[in-house]
Amino acid sequence: MAGAVCHQLPHLTPTVGGAALLCYRCLGIYGGMALAAGYLVIGGKLGRGLSKGRPTALLALWLTPLVLDEVLVTLGVWDPPPWWRVATGVLGGTALMALGIGLLGASWRRARARREGMHLGELGSVIKISEAILLPPALCAISLGLYFPGGIGLWTLEALGLLGVLSAFTTAGALLLSSWPPLTRKGWWGYGAAAVIIGLAAWTVLWMLRGCGEVM
Repeated sequence: MAGAVCHQLPHLTPTVGGAALLCYRCLGIYGGMALAAGYLVIGGKLGRGLSKGRPTALLALWLTPLVLDEVLVTLGVWDPPPWWRVATGVLGGTALMALGIGLLGASWRRARARREGMHLGELGSVIKISEAILLPPALCAISLGLYFPGGIGLWTLEALGLLGVLSAFTTAGALLLSSWPPLTRKGWWGYGAAAVIIGLAAWTVLWMLRGCGEVM
C-alpha cells in the first residue's frame, strides 16, 4: 500500500526483501511525521494549539530545505544523495505533523468552548521554542540509519515511514472530526478509533485508485 503515497521510482527507492516500499524522500517525510506524532502524543500535547509566535514560525522554517531541495531537483540543478533526501524529508515531515496537531488542538479547544459556552482562554503552544529549534535536527539523525549494516536501519526507517503514513491519515481524519470533540474521557476512545478508520479508508481508496490507474 506504500504505492498509494509514494511514486516509488526505482532509482530513488530502496528495496526491502526485494520489495520497493517508500522512496528516500518519503522515508524521511513520513518517518519524521511518525516520530513527531509519537513525541507530541507521549508529551501530552494533543490538546494544545499553535502559538502566533516564534515556535510556529520556526516549524514553518523547517519546511524550507525540503521545498528548496525539491525545486532544485525538479530544475535538474542537482541530484542529492539518499541521506540528504531522508534528512530534508524528516525536517519537513516533523514540521508538518507538529503544525497539523497544533491545528487539531486549536480546533478542539474552539469547538469545546462553543459547546460549553466557555471563554476560549489562552491556548498552550503545541511545541516550545526550544523544541522547535532542536527537535527536527535531532530527528534528522535517523537518516544515518540508512548505513547501518545488515539492512537493519533501512527496515527500521521503512517501518517508521509506514507508521508515519498512518499517522498522517489519522491526523487528517481527526481534523475532519475536530468540530465535534467528545466531552468525556471515554468518548475519546471512540473519537480516536473513528479517526483511524477514516485514515485507513482514505489510504485504501488511494491505493485502489492507483492500482486502477496502472491497470488502465
